[in-house]
Amino acid sequence: MKVLFLFFSMILFACGTPKNNETIDTSQTIGIVINTPDCIYIEATVDGKLVTMYPVNMEKKFKIGGTKISFNYNLSKGMQPTKCIVDKVVSVSNVNLIK
Repeated sequence: MKVLFLFFSMILFACGTPKNNETIDTSQTIGIVINTPDCIYIEATVDGKLVTMYPVNMEKKFKIGGTKISFNYNLSKGMQPTKCIVDKVVSVSNVNLIK
């Protein structure tokens, strides 16, 4: 009986679904801050494709339209503002101004 219980316990733990961790971009991405009446977002080229990102945690000093920045990002589960249509909602880190 113990062997049967142990066997089913091992199967139960082995069949658990892995968490879907979002990919982390460890390379510096370069983008331009866009400031509209409805939204502040970043336009960046990722893998050769133009992507718009809403940064949930970007410091105020970087939220100036036309500012060119380099940054790292992680996909966020934060909500996208209603009038802000973007491709991704992200959490940014290592943000630096580019002159």
